[in-house]
Amino acid sequence: SLRSTLGGEEEGGPHGLAVQGGFAYVSDCPEGAATLTQVNLASGAVMNVTTLTSPSGCAVGGDSYAYVVEQGDVGQLVRVNLVDKPGAPRGTKVVMLDNLAGPMGVAVDVLGGYVHVEERHKNQVQRLSLATGVAEVFTTGLNSPIGLGIVGRDTSSSGV
Repeated sequence: SLRSTLGGEEEGGPHGLAVQGGFAYVSDCPEGAATLTQVNLASGAVMNVTTLTSPSGCAVGGDSYAYVVEQGDVGQLVRVNLVDKPGAPRGTKVVMLDNLAGPMGVAVDVLGGYVHVEERHKNQVQRLSLATGVAEVFTTGLNSPIGLGIVGRDTSSSGV
């Protein structure tokens, strides 16, 4: 379980941040009360989206979902609904990948249609196709990765 920093132990504060539109989404993990929290960038108003167990990163892709990596006993990549959908209200969680080895970072490539997640204990990044749900090892040989981001790319036909 996460502990507070009062005794110099593992931190229990925010462990991930993603910004989209007028909101920031934070993997907040005070001891025993981890959540995905939405922060209105204009007003600072805070709203709980869903409860979590032991988050270590989050990313937002499209307008409908956040992706959170949960460490815990069995690492997971979890998709969280940010809006109500038929049969799946806001805050609904779906495990996309299970049995991850020390997941720490997550990033969404909306244009490419993938979610990337780091496995720190295997020094690799997996990518999950949003279209098919199939995961594959994207890259290996890293050195204890703990952060991941996707930078925008040129989609013009000239590539310039």
